[in-house]
Amino acid sequence: MDYKFITRFFLCMGCLICMACSHSNTFEDDLKSFLSKEVKLPLERMRMMCADSCNLRDVGDKDWKLVVYTSPYKCAPCVVNGMYHWNEFIAWEDSLHGNFELVFIFQPEKKDKKQLISSLKMSKLRSEAYVDTIGAFTEANPDFPEDERLHVFLLNKENRVVLAGNPVENKKMRNLMRQTILKRKGGEWEKSKE
Repeated sequence: MDYKFITRFFLCMGCLICMACSHSNTFEDDLKSFLSKEVKLPLERMRMMCADSCNLRDVGDKDWKLVVYTSPYKCAPCVVNGMYHWNEFIAWEDSLHGNFELVFIFQPEKKDKKQLISSLKMSKLRSEAYVDTIGAFTEANPDFPEDERLHVFLLNKENRVVLAGNPVENKKMRNLMRQTILKRKGGEWEKSKE
C-alpha cells in the first residue's frame, strides 16, 4: 500500500516540475519571438483621453515609444489609479524633447468603459491615454502575447520591439531601457535619478 502512495507522490511531483519548466520555457519562447517583431499602433481608431495639463504629441515620428498596454482581462480603472507610478517616466519623456514617447493603451471590457473614461478624466495624468473600445490593437496585432509581463514594451522608430518588461516594477529593466534610449540618443541619464 505504501509503495502505491510513494509512486503516486513522485509521479505528481514530476508532473508539477514538468509543468513549471514548460511554463518558464513558454515565457522565454514568447519573449524571444516578441523581440524584434513589428507592433502596429492603430491609435487613430482609438479614443484619446487627455487631462488639461497634458501635451498632445504625434507618436508616429518618435525614435522610441514605450507602450503600456492594458488588456481587457485586467481591471483598467484599477490600473489608472496606479498611474502615479509612471510620473518619473512622464517627466523623463518631457526632458528628451521629442525623441521618446509614452503610449498608454487601455482596452477595457464593455462593463468597465464608462468607469475607465471617468477615472482617466479625474486622474490628471500628464500624458495622453488611448482607450480602445473596438479591439483595434488586438485586431492589428493578432499574434500579440497573452502574458501580461510582455504588455509593457519599448519600440524603436520602425515600431519593432527592442525590450519588453515593466520598468516601474523592475529596476534592472528601467536602467536597461534608459541605457538603450540614451545610447542611441547620445545623452546621459542624471545620476540623481538612478
